[in-house]
Amino acid sequence: MDIDHRRHPRLRDHGYPLTGRTCHRQVVAGVLAADPALSASQIETALQVVVTSPAVLRALAAALAADPAALSTGAPPVVGRLVTELVARGAGSLPEPSCVHCRRTDRPLTRSVAGGVCARCRRRELAEPCARCGVTKPVAARDRERRGVCARCADRPQRTCGRCGRVRRIARRAHGDQPDICDGCFRLPTASCTGCGRRRPCSFAGTDRAICASCAPRRTVCCARCGQPRPPAANWPDGPVCDPCYTAALRRRGTCDTCHALRRLIAPAGPAATTCADCAGLPASHVCIDCGVEDKLYERGRCERCALRRRTGALLRAGGGKIPSALMPVHEAIVTTRTPRTALNWLRAGAGAPLLADLAAGRLATTHEALDTHPSGRAADYLRHVLVAGGVLPARDEAVTRMEAWVTTLLADIEPAEHRRLLHAYATWRVLRRLRRRSSAQHQPRTPTGYARTRLRAAIRFLAWLDHRGVPLAECRQADVDDWLAAGPAGYPVRDFLDWAADHRHSPALVVPSLGRATGPATGAEDRWALVARLLHDDAVELTDRVAGAFLLCYGQQLSADRGHDHRTGAPRSRRGVRALRCP
Repeated sequence: MDIDHRRHPRLRDHGYPLTGRTCHRQVVAGVLAADPALSASQIETALQVVVTSPAVLRALAAALAADPAALSTGAPPVVGRLVTELVARGAGSLPEPSCVHCRRTDRPLTRSVAGGVCARCRRRELAEPCARCGVTKPVAARDRERRGVCARCADRPQRTCGRCGRVRRIARRAHGDQPDICDGCFRLPTASCTGCGRRRPCSFAGTDRAICASCAPRRTVCCARCGQPRPPAANWPDGPVCDPCYTAALRRRGTCDTCHALRRLIAPAGPAATTCADCAGLPASHVCIDCGVEDKLYERGRCERCALRRRTGALLRAGGGKIPSALMPVHEAIVTTRTPRTALNWLRAGAGAPLLADLAAGRLATTHEALDTHPSGRAADYLRHVLVAGGVLPARDEAVTRMEAWVTTLLADIEPAEHRRLLHAYATWRVLRRLRRRSSAQHQPRTPTGYARTRLRAAIRFLAWLDHRGVPLAECRQADVDDWLAAGPAGYPVRDFLDWAADHRHSPALVVPSLGRATGPATGAEDRWALVARLLHDDAVELTDRVAGAFLLCYGQQLSADRGHDHRTGAPRSRRGVRALRCP
């Protein structure tokens, strides 16, 4: 049963020597042993498609001689191609080649102890602990000592980034008209996360499995320090360490038993360490390259304090080689903050940091007016507080300034024009003037403006009500005012407007009485304690009502502080001061 040389030119050119005939017979015998129902023509046709050279035929014979069950596993790839051709020609007892792990049928297979596996699963089978992070992962590269390194820790090529122009590690290679992107400039594409539903930078953005970094599942192991199942941040000699324990260990200081210096203690391994790195004969790790402090490093070998100083200087030197002298107080305030990590996050992702760079470069004027007209209002307000605290801008009452802008916006849509002119005069010479006088006299950080807004809204509603009745303000009588007040207590703040209108002869003198307070009988001490006892022990009353009533009876706490539930657990919450207490 030889191959037809006329239909197989490559074998015809080689003359089909005796070794080739022997290999041919071995392959045919192996196929017939695996599926005796196959005919000679079926095997011959399959071999003519698969065998493209004598080397392929020798590889087939060697694979079947080494493993008689190779036709069942479909590995190595040359055997898999032969099995695929035989199945296509009616081989019923041979399974279609598929990976024993992922069950995919469209991949070349490699022999392993488990059977035929694809290249991806084979790399997972050969996984070993990474020489740098210690996590068992597929080997992506080898270091100088030929130790395995995972893909995350492997050295990536350094080239010029197409965005920032720096020579850095490349996260995305150039393709088409897109340049190389370094790991500092690379951003994941945005998509709707299948976990949280928000549109955020996601992995697998072009599929129906898009997921953001916050929702992506992470491998958890038992931390060697705290014993909690958490994602490992490092693998130390005493075992995997979670991020809280990792940070705490890097920042832990103690007196070394040998040199009696205040250092980070690392030996013996674990939380009971008593010796520093120098005394233990070990190289000191996580040492800042600028200040030499042993601490957790954040940026290019620098601690958080030095990284903050470098980033702040780079931001404020955007317009030249030196930091503007007017912004030196701001620079000192940022680098001396008590929470450097918060300041680093603000410089990295805060909306006010680009505004500060524009101020340093001269693209934005250092004035209150320039910040008032900036489209990023909240970022401009935060930066304003920083500049005022540093003495760059003079202090001003922001509540009064916002009140002035609010009045301008509110009165712009008032119709008719006569009412708008009257209300503008009242707001300017009565409401705002009173607020400015109070602000300059009391020297408070913020002037209350809530009731001033209430009075102005009441004046607007009163004039609209008179206009609906066809009564001009100059012809308003006490009977009209009484009808207005009969609608409810919300109309009583109009008294200030009517007093101003009468003083300036816009209306006759009208009287708005003071809104009285209705006081009821006080609850006695015995009755109050009886109610407290019922709220503490009566399970028939809802838990939220019991908690709110107990705070009201014991501390006189307002009920508005006891409304709400925890959005994660549904448990009732009660706010005391600035913190919300979760009720058990």
